[in-house]
Amino acid sequence: MPAVLTLETGLADYDEVEQARSIARAVGLRCNVVRIDAEGLLDLLPEAIVATETPLYNLHPVTRFALAREAQRRGYDTLVTGDGADALFRNEPDLDYVPIVHAMTIGAGMSLASPFLDGVSPVREKRALYDYVRTPIAPKRARFMPALDMQRYATDLEPLAEELQMEIHWTSARARIGWATLGLLVRSLRGA
Repeated sequence: MPAVLTLETGLADYDEVEQARSIARAVGLRCNVVRIDAEGLLDLLPEAIVATETPLYNLHPVTRFALAREAQRRGYDTLVTGDGADALFRNEPDLDYVPIVHAMTIGAGMSLASPFLDGVSPVREKRALYDYVRTPIAPKRARFMPALDMQRYATDLEPLAEELQMEIHWTSARARIGWATLGLLVRSLRGA
């Protein structure tokens, strides 16, 4: 039987548990809440970077890795999502988020299914999707994860910065995540 799964991280203004429960009720399914805290997400980061083979600018996609791993652990083999909807409705490709979460889903041992990935969905307006599941439209907002302490992955980056002839800067969460995940990627590619 299909199941609805959502993550609960406990991070302020980040989780979408109530929205997921509402959608699950609308389609007659129970919503399974998978709990993982910030430390658990950071623990998964090295494996997530290996799966994507790319550095990140925000840790939000790591939640997909956590969710897919839990779905796989529960015996599911396909993760059905709405990935690609925003790009399709804007009529522009998503060359960033969708490939990253697709790689994380595959890296967790799952296949990914979305009616929007092939770009041929006849639905051209999100309202139709919400009407289908009889869920009120919530305002769309970017879903970035709040800044987490990346210090454990910030060690030994100086040689990499020298090799790239770049200066490491930690002035923003985006920079910290970018450098830390770049370091993890390089280490994994070098087999360290």
